Amino acid sequence: MGSAVFKLSIPLHTAPASTARKPLYISPNTQSISIAAGPQGGPAATPVIANITTSDPSCTQLNDTLTCAITAAAPVGDDTFTVITYAGQNGSGSVLSSATVTGTVNAGQANSIPLTLNGTVASMSLTIINGNNVVPGGFPATLQVVVNGYDASGATIVGPGSYTNPIVLINADTSGVTQLSETAVYTPSDVVTLSYNPTDANGGVLNAPGPGETTISATAAGVQTVTATFQTITDRFFGYNHARTLTGTATVTTVTYNGSASPSPNPSTWSYTINDALTVHGNTTANGVSGLLDSNEVLTYTQTAPATSPPVTETLTRDTYRGGTLTPGSPFFLYDYAETESDANSGAVTSPLTSYVAGSTLATWSWPTSGPMWQIDVLPHTSTNWSNTLVPFTETWTGSQIATAAWHSDGTTTFNQTVPSVVNQYQNDDGSASRLTGGISTSIGLESGGTFPVVIATTSPSPGPTSSYTPSAAWLPGGAAPVTLPVYKRTIVEAPGSVPGGCVGAGVVTGTVWAILDQETWLRLPIFQYRTSTRTDYFVDGVGIVCETATEVENNYRFTTGVLSSQTTITTQYGVSNTGSLGLVRRR
Repeated sequence: MGSAVFKLSIPLHTAPASTARKPLYISPNTQSISIAAGPQGGPAATPVIANITTSDPSCTQLNDTLTCAITAAAPVGDDTFTVITYAGQNGSGSVLSSATVTGTVNAGQANSIPLTLNGTVASMSLTIINGNNVVPGGFPATLQVVVNGYDASGATIVGPGSYTNPIVLINADTSGVTQLSETAVYTPSDVVTLSYNPTDANGGVLNAPGPGETTISATAAGVQTVTATFQTITDRFFGYNHARTLTGTATVTTVTYNGSASPSPNPSTWSYTINDALTVHGNTTANGVSGLLDSNEVLTYTQTAPATSPPVTETLTRDTYRGGTLTPGSPFFLYDYAETESDANSGAVTSPLTSYVAGSTLATWSWPTSGPMWQIDVLPHTSTNWSNTLVPFTETWTGSQIATAAWHSDGTTTFNQTVPSVVNQYQNDDGSASRLTGGISTSIGLESGGTFPVVIATTSPSPGPTSSYTPSAAWLPGGAAPVTLPVYKRTIVEAPGSVPGGCVGAGVVTGTVWAILDQETWLRLPIFQYRTSTRTDYFVDGVGIVCETATEVENNYRFTTGVLSSQTTITTQYGVSNTGSLGLVRRR
């Protein structure tokens, strides 16, 4: 008969999981150990049980570590050792860890047997780092899943050993929108992540158990199941490739003043029906930026008054590309990167509703991709406001209208247009009309002393005349600037609200409503116009957009005096008429 020696290092105080990963795991609450030895393939002898105490002569203490050398009788030769640690003295209490190892025992010497203990999981914890209402719906993310096993004494089980009862992970989402990198955790050092990968193919919709959610469960033999929930911000996203339909009406009213302060008694009025087919697509690229969310709208305007046969229709297809940067612990700021509009106007004149000329026009907007950017939302929604006033951007029109407008970060603007050939017209004091034909290029400087320096150059036929003037001496509404610097101004206010009556159908609004009020004012000096726009989008938590209302007022002025010559007011309201039009897979 020979002897086998097992050296154990027991931490005397429980350390956090991140700092307790020792080369050899043993629970700090170990009170006793049993060692049963036997020849390989043969029966084991009666276990040797030793208590782990600071007073035991086989144990020595250095700082917070107790090192014990436990000796057990073993047959000479190749042996198998079964080692079990307990939470109580004399082999009593719960099993904390165990291992079965092999070793060779030589006669006449103390044989040191290497040992790595495997912890027995008695309880667990499961955490998805930044998994609660941090990732906005529709934007891919990969998050760390932290799984900790604890022994019966409550100590964290650390490596390098394995779990005697592995932890199994189950994702309630079976759609493929989210995926676990591992479905079982065998050792404390195993790394697990949860990927959120919404695509057009899988729809990106989560509903396990609630809107934008999936539940991850951790189970192990003999252990109570624990869960953690991953929840996206559902304020805007309602799923990729799900069509949502909004319907409503629009009215355009134009009042002329005919050289006097009194409006004409018979204003011109146009009425329209609106159908907006909205679809969201993911992982798109625009303006040199990839991974953007594309909101695709196909807006159909049908003129109902004055009635025509066939009815005048206008189809506007709009793609708005949005994205942001995920910073855990901070709100998600959503930005516009680019927008395109393709407009087909079947009428014979410029559309009173959209101001697009007859025919087909393609309009492209581009905004900065770094530095001051074009912010459109804060997620999750919160009561706040911000300004995009000095964020530069450009608009370019091609097709039946060829023009480019640019708003610069210093507040200056430029505009040029070559098609249509009539690019500017205005009414004189005596009621006669003046017209500038051919291409035109306009540069507008910063306001100073109530005036804006303006340079107008005729570009077609070329070369054309160039003229400079200050609008306070020639034209500004009422002879003075109606807005302070800059020429263009945009502010957005976000707050809880309520959907206007008649905009949505029954059962559509079943959660908190957020109203995003978008206000724009700008001097359109090349066409002697001051325009204001107020648009409000209404979002419902877990549902997304359900209604939009807008009012635009265009005041047109005479060039020489700044007297109002006409005023056009455009009002629109459209929303989801019934729950079937939501286009949702996810339901409340």
